Amino acid sequence: MLKRVEPALHSNLKRYGLADARIAELVAFNDIEHLLRIFNSPQLMRQSPFGSSRPPLVFADRGKSAERWMRNQIGPPSKWRTKCYLVKFRCRFPDGIQVDPNNPLAVILHEAKEGFVTERALKQIERDAAIRVRDDNVSEVVWHFFMSGTTGMVGPSQEILDALNHYNIPYYIHITA
Repeated sequence: MLKRVEPALHSNLKRYGLADARIAELVAFNDIEHLLRIFNSPQLMRQSPFGSSRPPLVFADRGKSAERWMRNQIGPPSKWRTKCYLVKFRCRFPDGIQVDPNNPLAVILHEAKEGFVTERALKQIERDAAIRVRDDNVSEVVWHFFMSGTTGMVGPSQEILDALNHYNIPYYIHITA
């Protein structure tokens, strides 16, 4: 059905490595216009920062399992790092911190979100952008969106997508194959 209605989106999702059953599920729970926006954004990373690894299941616990899965991709628990980045007198704790493979003196900050993400995350995006500008040891900030096991929804709202684009923060959509 999607192939006839939106052939460009269908083709894009196939290039993203999704099976027809997963595409049908995405379309059943997400607005087509929303999927077009998030899968055609210039900030969308086409290659996962974790190689070919995909989440083994869809998460339904407000993102905690998604955070753990993401940290496991960074490395074993002994490599997980947490740090308070002070921005405007508030601590910002990223969900994952990874040594930059291209610069061992720098780190990449990772943020994991489950389901359809709305304006509640705007402050985090603003703080992440400020950290990246202010802290020479932070080479990049990457946001990760996981499909909700409860609602089937995935990705940033238009407001969040605009903020990620504005601050030039790349993101990746994690969907089980």
